[in-house]
Amino acid sequence: MDTKIYYVEGCEGNSFAIGNIRIAGPKPWGGGRILAERKTTVKDILYALNNIYYPPHQPLKTAEDEAKALLHNLSVERIA
Repeated sequence: MDTKIYYVEGCEGNSFAIGNIRIAGPKPWGGGRILAERKTTVKDILYALNNIYYPPHQPLKTAEDEAKALLHNLSVERIA
């Protein structure tokens, strides 16, 4: 499934959004202005999140598999 990541300029500062969901930065009141956008896939986003919690691995076959792995990794306590 394709989606887009947006870099948005707002009156209180710039922010990032995936689709219509702001993930970082202040809310762009009034909608803001899109400064840049990049096409990506949900699978690639899940793969990136997985690698925050788990050492780099080969991408799994589906976004559903990546989501299951991410949920598992978030539920397992990491050993330092």
